[in-house]
Amino acid sequence: MRPRTCRRYCTYGIIIFVGYLIMQGFIKVNKELKSDTDEKDIIISRSDNIEKENDKEILKAKQDKKPDKHSDTSRDQMSEDIHDQFLHKAEEAIEAKEKALKLEHELREEEERRHKLELKLQEELLRKEEEKRKKLEEEQARRLAEKKKEEELREELSRLHKELEKNTHTVGPREQVPHHPDEDHHSDEHYKYLYISKGKEASPVHGRHFAIKATQIEHEIEEQVEKHIEHLPEQRFPTIVTAATMKNFRDVEKLIDSVQYFLPDKKIVVFHIDLDDKEVNELQSACNVETRIFWKWMFPSHVYNASDMSWKPVVIQMALAEFGLVMWIDPTARLVSSHFEPLLTDAEQSGFVVLSTRKQYSTFSVTHPNMYSYIPTDMTKLMESSHLNMRVLIIHNTHEIQENLFKWLILCSLEKECLAPTGSRQQCEFPMKKDTYANCHYYEESAFNILLKNYFSFRLESFNHEDSFTMNSADWKGQINIRRCQ
Repeated sequence: MRPRTCRRYCTYGIIIFVGYLIMQGFIKVNKELKSDTDEKDIIISRSDNIEKENDKEILKAKQDKKPDKHSDTSRDQMSEDIHDQFLHKAEEAIEAKEKALKLEHELREEEERRHKLELKLQEELLRKEEEKRKKLEEEQARRLAEKKKEEELREELSRLHKELEKNTHTVGPREQVPHHPDEDHHSDEHYKYLYISKGKEASPVHGRHFAIKATQIEHEIEEQVEKHIEHLPEQRFPTIVTAATMKNFRDVEKLIDSVQYFLPDKKIVVFHIDLDDKEVNELQSACNVETRIFWKWMFPSHVYNASDMSWKPVVIQMALAEFGLVMWIDPTARLVSSHFEPLLTDAEQSGFVVLSTRKQYSTFSVTHPNMYSYIPTDMTKLMESSHLNMRVLIIHNTHEIQENLFKWLILCSLEKECLAPTGSRQQCEFPMKKDTYANCHYYEESAFNILLKNYFSFRLESFNHEDSFTMNSADWKGQINIRRCQ
């Protein structure tokens, strides 16, 4: 390429480059101008918005400041309402204050009444404590006097017992225990049991004559009983009586517990046969329980033998002499009911009620044959009649009951060969049948059965009720909870 042509092309290139630079400068300036315009528009737009908001606030303020036609009236009404509310609250405050004063006055009066009542109760408690203290002192004095009297009586009974023993030895053996009852029919009949059956061929049958020793003691007891027959208490419910020995002491506690539960206001009298002082004191500390000593010095040794309960008829007789109306409960029984009213009515009519389940065997099967020589009976009827256990007895001390039952029970109890014949034992041979003697003897229970069946002509329904009032204490496994009052 020629130099001239080369210069021309270089000139064209420079011109184009310069033009390009100028064009870029215009473009840049245009962009900056456009950017400034946009920012200005934004600022103007924001300024307009602020002015609009200010205008709205100014308008709102003007509206708020615009005078209300009813403002003065509303203000007056509001003032009146406030005044009324103030008066109402003031009245309520006054009423509340009056109520508070009235309540305070009532509280003061109530406090004064309570204080007076407390003083009265304290005085009453002090009075009762004083009475209780006096009663305890009187009771202690009474017990000391009774203890002294008991010691004197014990000495007197011991002396009497020795005299009776001496008198007994001075009587001939034939007079003491006759061996031929038929020869004695023309002698003193007062101490020979007489049984008269009700059949067509009825003939009186005499028992053996009881020993002179037995008759003397029986006569003394009989005199004491006769004194009380004329002065029977007018009580409706009988005095509950039982007896305690060292062997059955736990059972007696169970019985006392059950009586306190079912008959809480009834008295229990416990005759103690062979207890020590500690056991007697335990009984005496129980509520509604009284104790009586059994005068064993007054009786032959077999009577207070605790193994066969020969003392049971004598204890009941002593209780009848003191109380007149008695409910005997065996120490091995425990009450399960208190509804005795029907039984008490029947006892008033018949004089004697026995609570007992009728046994499958007869009294004949559990009675030693020698007992019949003292207490004769109808043997055929005795075989047919169910035996009754004498667990609960309700007895009225009447002439009929004494003459037909207890007179002979006491005589039999005092006569060893009557109550506990030689060779008698309580263990029976099985099977036990009504018409077969089981080679055993039930001691006082056999005597009770024979005399009762003779007296009521073997009509068990006249004096016997099913025993649904007691249970065997050995079958009860609960806890003993005796109430103590001393």
